[in-house]
Amino acid sequence: MEAIRAHPPDVRPRVLLTFGEGGDGEPVMAFGPACLHGELLELAGGRNVVEGRRAFATLSPEAVLRLDPEIVVHLVPGRPPGVPERDWAKIGSFSAVRADRIHVVTNDWACIPGPRFVRILEIFRRCVRTPEPEAKR
Repeated sequence: MEAIRAHPPDVRPRVLLTFGEGGDGEPVMAFGPACLHGELLELAGGRNVVEGRRAFATLSPEAVLRLDPEIVVHLVPGRPPGVPERDWAKIGSFSAVRADRIHVVTNDWACIPGPRFVRILEIFRRCVRTPEPEAKR
């Protein structure tokens, strides 16, 4: 954690941090800034697109378009192989879709606050600080 704090990013991209399966057309469940995952996202160098003092938010597809996140980090703990993930492009053409910056995290412990929070922080750091693909710039 200290190493991450010691090297803050130059740019803090807007990130939508979501959880749960959710299908196309269904509301998006998101972590807000007032929870452990929201705090870890900020420490990793991202800016949560969900504002205020909420721990969680339910967003319509239209709200996702309006928020226009640059990165989506989608936590789906224990998603078995072969189960399709949400097709974010069906929501519309927002920044994260255009830049191909959708990250899916399937670790069983990804949504559980506990001693592995440093591993979650490292995952968030990699997602936030990974530059967009050359072809998408």
